[in-house]
Amino acid sequence: MMIVGTGAVVAMLSTFTACKKENYDDKYQPKGNYQPAGNYGNANVINKTATLSYTLDTNNNMYSAVVSVPEITSNVINNGLVQCYMSTGSSWMAVANGGVSCFIDAGTVTFYTNISMFTSSPYTQVKIVIVSPAGRMANPNVNYKNYEEVKKAFNLKD
Repeated sequence: MMIVGTGAVVAMLSTFTACKKENYDDKYQPKGNYQPAGNYGNANVINKTATLSYTLDTNNNMYSAVVSVPEITSNVINNGLVQCYMSTGSSWMAVANGGVSCFIDAGTVTFYTNISMFTSSPYTQVKIVIVSPAGRMANPNVNYKNYEEVKKAFNLKD
């Protein structure tokens, strides 16, 4: 019985020590900061850019524009974060800081303004940043109203 047990141990040791570990990451993973075209984000964040086309509601003198964003789920709304930014021509400003507001729902973001100036360029360019619950928890100290800080924290590309 002892000889069989020793033989089994020797066979197992030679099996494990005879294997050479390959570094598959070097062969099959892209090098550097890879982001597929059109998908500017990572597993914890999605960064979308849209051009708004406003419609005037004459009953309440309010302009509105709807953007379809299927990545916004009820889980993101309840536990993650969605932040919208508006172009000023030279930088990105959080929508809540300007004359535009937004309403976020699962699958859509609706932008509202009663100031006609915001219905023309450059203000019609917006960024919608969707942060997963895990991404938000991993970055609790990011000032999400500052696009440059968000961009740096999540290594986003414009």
